[in-house]
Amino acid sequence: MQPFRIWFEGADREAGTGAIRMEVAQHTVTRLENRLENTTRDAVRAGIDTLALWLAANWWRLRWEPSGTGPDWAMSHCLAAAGEGYVWPDLTLWSDGEAMWAQCGTTDCESGEPVRFLTAFSPTHFPVEAFETGVDTFMEKALDCLPGEWERTRAIREIWEAVKAEREDREATAHRKLEALLGHDPDEVPENTMRAMKQAVDDYGRGATAELAVAGRTGAVEYLQELRERAGGHAVPAHMAHLEAVRRQLSTGRDAMRLPWQRAEHAAGLVRSHESLAGDLLDDKTLAGMAGVGPDVLSAKGRAIKAPYSVAFRDPENPDRNRVFLGKAHSTQRRFYLARLIGDYLDGPADDRLLPATNTYTARQKFQRAFAQELLCPFEALKAFLAEETGVSDPDLLADYGDELLDEDVIQDAADHFAVGGRLITTKLVNKGILSRDVLPG
Repeated sequence: MQPFRIWFEGADREAGTGAIRMEVAQHTVTRLENRLENTTRDAVRAGIDTLALWLAANWWRLRWEPSGTGPDWAMSHCLAAAGEGYVWPDLTLWSDGEAMWAQCGTTDCESGEPVRFLTAFSPTHFPVEAFETGVDTFMEKALDCLPGEWERTRAIREIWEAVKAEREDREATAHRKLEALLGHDPDEVPENTMRAMKQAVDDYGRGATAELAVAGRTGAVEYLQELRERAGGHAVPAHMAHLEAVRRQLSTGRDAMRLPWQRAEHAAGLVRSHESLAGDLLDDKTLAGMAGVGPDVLSAKGRAIKAPYSVAFRDPENPDRNRVFLGKAHSTQRRFYLARLIGDYLDGPADDRLLPATNTYTARQKFQRAFAQELLCPFEALKAFLAEETGVSDPDLLADYGDELLDEDVIQDAADHFAVGGRLITTKLVNKGILSRDVLPG
């Protein structure tokens, strides 16, 4: 089974339909039960042209736009939106920039439809190359199969040929990617918004602007203006040059096959080794010293200005000199966001003149969060602390007790010990399989 594959058999060329089968992230998402016939099969009889049009029209957003909400996002990312009278799997696709993600649910038994899809899985990643190849192959076969004289076929071909040409053009790709990150279909971004974003590319760099686009979405112009005024006017000097050796080590040994959290934990381990910290508590003085700011920056006394972001402005003449703005009021949050900015300094694009820590879930933001978690609260040290607190003889046995033993009081004790928020401890334990995902709010 392949990471992403779409094909069809038994095509009715005149009707434009076929028995369509889809494999996504090692799952057959088109596996279904026909309740009228009392049978199961791995393909759905549906419109080849319908699926081809949906993929072609939404290709840029599928390829680049992160997870989101709302009906507009769903129309471009949920296969059920392809519609046109056919029943489609409850499949959702999106990207974090480095990997494609998918999730799938079974369809409702009480929907009244004779067909019920059987495959369900939680969010799962697969390579973007597999997505691109899978769509390319399907589109080629679909356009070969559909009647060339159809106006609909010509329309699909026109859209798809434009997508392919733009993918081969670096500037066109950058433009379409930016539109997708802003949450828009091609050519639907207002002119003033696109001008503001292109100015941001000149001011802050292409990578940083991509992060700001996702964070601001349709309100990106206002987001940028507020960032310039609020963060730019209250940032404090910082200097991260002593971490340059770690940054170089990470950049030369960067493994593109690793997931963001895997790279992040590796990077955090290198920094702790560089600072001779082992599993010790990272106090405010040491953390602030890593960023080249005074410890008082973490206390927020007299300087707490809330914002949905924290950023570091990089001096283009001296990239190791920064100005840092932390958009959080509580000291544990400020520690977390300063650690995120350190992580972005180490792993983010070297030519970006802004290091943004936002509330989104791009690969870059995922790296920052995982780096900050492991830097402030190393997993092995956390396990050792929890084992001692709960009387478990072997830290590796904590998962056997999980939700039953690690109650709110124990979590808070761990949070106090590592000077982090309780949500960080809980999230880390969930991600490591020690707590169930049910304990997370929402």
